[in-house]
Amino acid sequence: MLNKIEAINEKLNRSLTSWICGICFVVIAYSMTFEALKRTILSTVTLGVSEVDEVLMTWLILIPLASALITGYHVRVTLVTIRLSGRARVASEVFADIVGVAFFFVLFYGAVPHFWKSFLMNEIMYAPADINVPLWFAKLSVVIGAFLILVTFLIRLIHTLHPTRVSGKEG
Repeated sequence: MLNKIEAINEKLNRSLTSWICGICFVVIAYSMTFEALKRTILSTVTLGVSEVDEVLMTWLILIPLASALITGYHVRVTLVTIRLSGRARVASEVFADIVGVAFFFVLFYGAVPHFWKSFLMNEIMYAPADINVPLWFAKLSVVIGAFLILVTFLIRLIHTLHPTRVSGKEG
């Protein structure tokens, strides 16, 4: 059962990371390039471009956190942990996973009502010339990103505490 959850979590994280981050990156790169050229050549600006880019950057930063944890492409303290004995290494991994679960649970728990209030009142980011950039959309990225990494830390914690269950060696 946990193997299936872990596989679904990994597939979901890879899909979300590739699609959402890919689209956000392309839109941000295009808008920044277009804006730089427009300012240089025509000496004019497009109102609201930087505000939209700021909202998209939250998606570009928060969504890949869980994927980085799954794939191992994140900052680690392996310099210390590889020198620890087996039990001490497991204890440090359990401690790190518990801290990760606690932190991202608090973040998720706080972000959900914050997002929901923002969505209900249709909170917008200030932008010149009455351009409405929805701020709740950026807050939604915090909710989704915190949830994905929370689930990933929970799976890692269970995997660390019961490695045979996850690997399928236990009957």
